[in-house]
Amino acid sequence: MEDIRSQELHLGSARIHYYTSGQGDEAVVLLHGGGMDEALLSWRYTLPFLGAHFAVTAPDWPGYGQSEVGAYDLTLEGNAAFLLNFLDALGIEHARLVGISLGGGSALQFALDHPQRVSQLVLVDSYGFQSRAPFHRLAYPFIQQDLWVRWTYAWLARSRAMVRWTLGYILANRQAITEDLVEEVYAICRKPGVWKSFYAFQKHEVLPHGLRSVLMERLGELELPVTILHGDRDQAVPLADAQAAAQRLRDGQMVILPDSGHWPQRDHPERFNQVLLACLQGRFADARAAAEGGA
Repeated sequence: MEDIRSQELHLGSARIHYYTSGQGDEAVVLLHGGGMDEALLSWRYTLPFLGAHFAVTAPDWPGYGQSEVGAYDLTLEGNAAFLLNFLDALGIEHARLVGISLGGGSALQFALDHPQRVSQLVLVDSYGFQSRAPFHRLAYPFIQQDLWVRWTYAWLARSRAMVRWTLGYILANRQAITEDLVEEVYAICRKPGVWKSFYAFQKHEVLPHGLRSVLMERLGELELPVTILHGDRDQAVPLADAQAAAQRLRDGQMVILPDSGHWPQRDHPERFNQVLLACLQGRFADARAAAEGGA
């Protein structure tokens, strides 16, 4: 990983870990998702690729990967507050934000709170559009009992077969579920307390009749360029919700990624990277051609 540098800094009481690649004046910040995710797991192949064009940074969210929670709230607002402090600490005045799932929702919250700090926003299979979680009526009582959540992660920590089955829910390309990926996720699942941060987020977000943070109605406030990238086979965030979100954007583009689930950057890494680079460079016809060409 000579093209990826591992670094850390202290923000208040929290030690924050992050990765960098490339250099220059144009900053791109990659924001990973929730659950078992962390920066390198999501962006292993994207970091060095974009590093040939931009100064790229990918933090582990507080409570994920090698980052400590500190005093940060594990909510979208808490993540936005962290991101402001993080950018300030690195001296990044303006950034292009690329966020997936929870990272997308957090990037969107940050752009709404601090639009002057964001030059471009790319939302990948993003949280914040849908009003209900998958199987919401079943999910709500499940999430209220941490014993069930502990039990689920305990199974993942004991069984590579369960890890493989879980990856089958977020990845559409079965060939992407390699032994290396299974081992990488299995190792993360075995970390003590790995479930706590995402569980805190879920418990805050999942209400009896819907999700707390539905940002669809606020999308029209954004005056900056926004691109939505979405897998056509995403089982976690319905494609229809992403398409409805794209219709509300003032300066928006959407690219649908064929044969991709909730994790398109790991479903088809090379194709995703080409699509993302074209979007960051404003070449949306090329982005759509790259998406369809790799179908």
